[in-house]
Amino acid sequence: MDILEENAERIGQFLDDWIRNIRSSKNSNPPIVFNDCPLCGAPFADETKLQSHILHSHGDIKYYIKADDRIISEVSYFEEPPTELVVIYAGLGNGQVEMKLSGQYHTIPLSSENRSQNLESFIPRGYRGRVALSIRFGSNCRPYTIFCKDMPILDYARLDELVMQFQQPLSTDSEPTWEEFKRINIYKSGTDPMEVRYLSGFFEYMLGIFLEKTDGKSAGQHFERSFSYLRPFRTDLSHTALCILALKLNWFSILQRRCGPRSKFYNSRLFFNSEKLPKDAPILDSAPPQNEGLWVDPFLENLIEAVRLFYKKDLEKVAELIDELKCDPISFDRNNEDKLNLIEARTLWSQGDRTSAVRVYHRLLNHPQFGTEAEEKTGHD
Repeated sequence: MDILEENAERIGQFLDDWIRNIRSSKNSNPPIVFNDCPLCGAPFADETKLQSHILHSHGDIKYYIKADDRIISEVSYFEEPPTELVVIYAGLGNGQVEMKLSGQYHTIPLSSENRSQNLESFIPRGYRGRVALSIRFGSNCRPYTIFCKDMPILDYARLDELVMQFQQPLSTDSEPTWEEFKRINIYKSGTDPMEVRYLSGFFEYMLGIFLEKTDGKSAGQHFERSFSYLRPFRTDLSHTALCILALKLNWFSILQRRCGPRSKFYNSRLFFNSEKLPKDAPILDSAPPQNEGLWVDPFLENLIEAVRLFYKKDLEKVAELIDELKCDPISFDRNNEDKLNLIEARTLWSQGDRTSAVRVYHRLLNHPQFGTEAEEKTGHD
């Protein structure tokens, strides 16, 4: 099935940082500042917790960039050049920052004796344009792009059409032309780096979808890469992909900031974040088949439908869908098992079969998000 999220509650077509600046400028009271993890997007109000999260949850990344009191992702936008720009690192030996702006190149050493390096002096006051950064420690290199004042203009209609053509084989259980797509659209000389990032995000998404039934672990890695590539963009297609990926990877907090009441993912957002359903919240009808949009696998399609039916109180149909979902090979993926267990436990509890519900809740006792609910239902403390 194809699905396209056309959410009018979103603003703009490009960067998260730009969206945040627009929204905060409309508030008379200072907003609560959330720093996003630059890799998985998880929000943290406490920077210390964010630093700890980066160091412990993303073992291959031991450094990050802080600009104007917040940690930035790999692509960022600033209405004015940042007055603070610092690389924070620890325990990595010697490295270097490679910087390019206005046709000039700078190489700034990162000494193992220090834990940070200031970079703001290399950006002229009032600078307009792109700042390209690469942080290198041995063979490990991570690129960053900072846009000052000017945002890149991409032909998203053309890019989305390339994605639509690329995904067509998935609808017939065929294999997309991986190498041809990369050769023509990603490796082509002279292609804008932002176009490469956008298309790479959907390439990783499709590859993860294709591998999911045969190699779940490998698929998860591709989904994470896709999320990282697509996070900065705000097109309808990228927004749809990020919502699907948040559900697949069980990064449910992402849905809280992306999905309002008119979103196709709103019910899933409420369900998996254990939010109460507002009295005036609409229970959307089942999404009709679409001829255009992003390909989503039948498992996730049915899972979203099961959640919708749960809120419609059609519990018998939910139970039927759960049995159907359990027969899908990708149901054995740990993330999918956790989602199915939660749906099944809540459905059984709502049906009054507390004994069976408790048995299912036992499977969730050690879950970091659903464990508290499981303890309450099973009587564990």
